[in-house]
Amino acid sequence: MSIQTKTMVSTERRKGPERRTDLRVGIDADVEWVLDGVRRPGHVSDMSMTGCFILTAGEFSDGEIVLIYFPHADGGRVEIRGEIRNNVPEIGFAVRFLSPTPFQQEFIRDFA
Repeated sequence: MSIQTKTMVSTERRKGPERRTDLRVGIDADVEWVLDGVRRPGHVSDMSMTGCFILTAGEFSDGEIVLIYFPHADGGRVEIRGEIRNNVPEIGFAVRFLSPTPFQQEFIRDFA
């Protein structure tokens, strides 16, 4: 598990309805994500209460549903389901969390 650091993220690359409006926090954390049953490595670069950006190689498209496995302080992982909302091939994708449970919301708040 990589050590995470927090920084404010202020650059706004995207505009309009696809833009996350929640405060984003810079994160430095390794994650795993699953698409079509295949688990892949990734790295979270920023996170908000509604989503995150995952740096990763691979092929993915807007609208696809992924499972993201975040490291938990107890050594386990927390799974959060999300939808790819913006992808940059071979760089990564932005994901919007889908209906996080109260436990997942608390985890996101503490993680970010």
